[in-house]
Amino acid sequence: MARPCGVGRCLEGSVTEHAFRARRRCATSTKVRETTRHAWASDLLQATAMSAAPLVRRIEALLTPLGFKRRGRTWNRSAGRLVQVIDLQVSKAGDAVTVNAGVMDPDVYARCWGSSASIPVQEPDCTVRVRIGELIDTTDVWWPVGDSRTQEATANAVTEFVLPFLSGMQSKEAMAEFLCRKEVWRRRYPPPIMYLAILKNDLGDRAGACSLLNDLLGTASEPWRARIGEVLTLCSSGATE
Repeated sequence: MARPCGVGRCLEGSVTEHAFRARRRCATSTKVRETTRHAWASDLLQATAMSAAPLVRRIEALLTPLGFKRRGRTWNRSAGRLVQVIDLQVSKAGDAVTVNAGVMDPDVYARCWGSSASIPVQEPDCTVRVRIGELIDTTDVWWPVGDSRTQEATANAVTEFVLPFLSGMQSKEAMAEFLCRKEVWRRRYPPPIMYLAILKNDLGDRAGACSLLNDLLGTASEPWRARIGEVLTLCSSGATE
């Protein structure tokens, strides 16, 4: 039977309008969820910063008289041509804290990456890096943020373990030995292997440096190969600082 004139068009228009309204409600709901998630993340970051603030002040009181300067939860101190770094890391949940430390040789960094390091130096950019648990008993050590004993426990551990570690990493020989003890080549993660190769090259072991880099090239993913190749060319030429 023939449909009355315009009924089909009216029905089609109603379906289209219904779909449009459904999409709009979905988009609004998604936007609300995104806004809520961003607000939650912002609140978490603010709460984490507030809960860690007393510990930051305690570590600040320890390190400032020793010549360290703070940015956020990271402290830098110049030691001749090197930079010593101490970083206070708060867990993602904001309920625990640990300490990372490292020493950067800016020349090694520049020859590895082809540019100067950002200032202040961040712990992940250091030539040698360590987490405090490795220095205490080789396990990963975290202190609860809400525990009243955490401030003194962390400060004491920095004094007893981290500061001596930094003082012991004041030469290319010491840094190369540290990286060798860690057997960084076993993890196949390029940065520490490239740093070790540059240090070996500077210390006169060109063959050892090139061997490390050639082995790394054999297993590295494509994004790393160009950078490893540049460091290999540098070492093959015998160029030092």
